[in-house]
This record gives sequence, structure tokens and C-alpha cells, in this order.
Amino acid sequence: IATQIAVLIAKVARLDCPRQWPELIPILLESVKVQDSLQQHRALLTFYHVTKTLASKRLATDRRLFQD
Repeated sequence: IATQIAVLIAKVARLDCPRQWPELIPILLESVKVQDSLQQHRALLTFYHVTKTLASKRLATDRRLFQD
């Protein structure tokens, strides 16, 4: 279930991040820093899928925005 939620968040992020959802990446990074190992693992899983999905964008403007 956690993997499917991470994939779903990544699909939404492909459309909305970072223009309409700028707080996604900072929230995931903060969740990685917490002491709870389960929350850390799920945040890393979600961060992995989001990064993988955002890196696959093809348009030049989207790629520049992802690099920033």
C-alpha cells in the first residue's frame, strides 16, 4: 500500500510540482530527518518515486525547473 501511495503522489507531483505544490520536496526532506524509522522509510520511498517521475519530464522548461 505504501508503494502505491508513493507512486500516486509521484504521478500527482508530475503535474503539480513545483509550481502548484512547492512544499512537496521540503516536506519530504523534513520527513527524512525525523527519528521514526517507518516515517523515514516511507518518506524516502516517496522521495525516490517523485524524483524518478520528475526527472522523466521531457519539456525543456520542465527540465530547467526540476534542476532548480
